[in-house]
Amino acid sequence: MESRINLIFEGVPFKWDAMTIRLSSSEYLIVTWWTQVQNFEDVSKTKAMEDLESLKHNFNLLRERYPVLNYEDGAIELVVAFDDSGKLGIPLCVERSGHLEWYI
Repeated sequence: MESRINLIFEGVPFKWDAMTIRLSSSEYLIVTWWTQVQNFEDVSKTKAMEDLESLKHNFNLLRERYPVLNYEDGAIELVVAFDDSGKLGIPLCVERSGHLEWYI
């Protein structure tokens, strides 16, 4: 798994559970948690906050095991998104440097 994680920094996204980790062109390490909500009408801020907590918990577990994910060369962006059956990802909220921005 370590070799797959190292590929993130060569532009290859890493998928684990409901999480995708990739490096953006603007030097953000973008960590996306794909909500398990099936219908967009059922999306809520409450559920998105639960998903954000799951994202933080799971990402921290990975960072403990793989310190390269602490990404000291740039900033980390945490995203909770809705997957529209693989057609597109709709961001619900984004946390950058402790600041939470809502899109719903």
